[in-house]
Amino acid sequence: VGMFFLYTVVLFAWVAATIFDDEEGKDQFGEPIGQGFESFSASLYTCFTTLNTATLPDSMVPSYDSSRSYLLLWMPFIFVGAVLLKQVILAGVYNDYSKHTKNFLVEGRRLRKSGVDGAFALLKSPAPPGCNKGDVVRYQDFERLVDVLTPLLEMTVTKAFLRVLFQALDDDANGVLDPGEFQDMCDVLQFEFHITERDACLKQCMEGTCVERTMTAFMENDSTGPNLGYTCRYPGCVMDKIMNAVIGLNVVWVFTESVVDLNDWEEGPCFQYADLFFSFVYVLEAVLKLCHWSWAEYWYHGDNRFDFVASMLLGFVGLLFFLLQQVSVSMLRRANLLRLLRVLKAMQHMKFYQRTCIIVKKLLTTCREVLLLNLLVVLLWASGGVQLFGGQLVESNPRLEGKDLGYFSSHYQVFNFNDVLMGMVTLFVWTLGDWNDDIALACLELADPWTTYKALIWTFLLSYYIASPLLAYNVLSAFAIDVYQKIDEEVQNQEEKGYELCEVERNLLLIQAEMAANGLVLHMKESADLAKLRIHTALFS
Repeated sequence: VGMFFLYTVVLFAWVAATIFDDEEGKDQFGEPIGQGFESFSASLYTCFTTLNTATLPDSMVPSYDSSRSYLLLWMPFIFVGAVLLKQVILAGVYNDYSKHTKNFLVEGRRLRKSGVDGAFALLKSPAPPGCNKGDVVRYQDFERLVDVLTPLLEMTVTKAFLRVLFQALDDDANGVLDPGEFQDMCDVLQFEFHITERDACLKQCMEGTCVERTMTAFMENDSTGPNLGYTCRYPGCVMDKIMNAVIGLNVVWVFTESVVDLNDWEEGPCFQYADLFFSFVYVLEAVLKLCHWSWAEYWYHGDNRFDFVASMLLGFVGLLFFLLQQVSVSMLRRANLLRLLRVLKAMQHMKFYQRTCIIVKKLLTTCREVLLLNLLVVLLWASGGVQLFGGQLVESNPRLEGKDLGYFSSHYQVFNFNDVLMGMVTLFVWTLGDWNDDIALACLELADPWTTYKALIWTFLLSYYIASPLLAYNVLSAFAIDVYQKIDEEVQNQEEKGYELCEVERNLLLIQAEMAANGLVLHMKESADLAKLRIHTALFS
């Protein structure tokens, strides 16, 4: 497909150069009809950038303005090249990537089974009396295996929790693992486990008192949920409803302040006190939560971490303003804008928002390697660009001085290769548009024709076009669509039929409920690698 794409460009460049070479007229705007087709090399570049839409429709304006009959030349070329062939290239690249990924998964699954079977063969021992299972793995041997694997894998399983994990793997509760139960170990060891104490010291001291009962009624909503470490939920409780109302008021207040500020109206003293109120009310929320839950349990949740840091920052800024008058009103207001992010958290009660957040999170996790591939391509070529063009894309450069380049007239000087970071930004913008004609022409003007430097520039530009827009970015685009569809289908099935638990997960939930009776919360979350493996398996199996 790539060669056919190249043939299309070369053929049309030859035909166009032949036709426009003899055209000496100008269009109504004073531009030569054959602009961009003065020679075969110029025609080749014009056709290439046209198919990438970098100079489309600019390249066809002079000829199209002079005669509509030139559409018979332009439209087949654009349709075949830009509309059809580029999509075929996308499909071909992604098809090759899919085949490679599928082969990688199949081989990985084979090696995994072989490795687990080998480990079982090394650890196995005769079954204890009364167990008709043949060879089994005992807890002592399982513990030795985990000790060996811990330095190699990112495992959060501690010695204290190891016995609990062994019980979860032991489906029939006979104290040993048969080959089938031992195979489940690979997935379970990739889960992230955290055990935290649920209740705060204050709540434990006040247990049985009216204060504790009031706090419980205020902070819990008497409904059950999937996390059996809690008997009741926080979302939907009295405190949650109050804070959602406060967030709504905060949004209205910020909007009101914006209207007043944009119209240059005078602000009354109530504006400052309202900003102080919204600064301190969130500190109060964090304090009440820490009176109800332990610090470890509170800090485990990412949204609580954001709430705590933002609340302390707002409270500190508000305190400085109130006591020392060291903070301007505008600074207090800007700090208070942090709380608008709480609107996103409050929207978690909406089903469509929950679903979108889950899909986006899984999408980023699953596409991690492809995203890193794109970043690596940009980084490598940006490093090369610094060596080739660093400090040269300036108007004072004798090679560029006085030349009519769109790079300068469009003020693209900010996109340069003066350092690696600026080069990465330049190439990132380049990738999104497939090809940037203004930057490319400025780079090409740095060298004389038929020189080694000119050849290096062409090699840099064309190799980046192939590596990033054609390959890496196309893989990301197609892969993200496939992953999104698969995750959306999975989430929809979970909403309609519920999450299907395996035997090990059911055992872990029972253990979670038992630990909750002792005031402990067992947090379980599959690792990013395990989640990615499940999506890949569903896509490519």
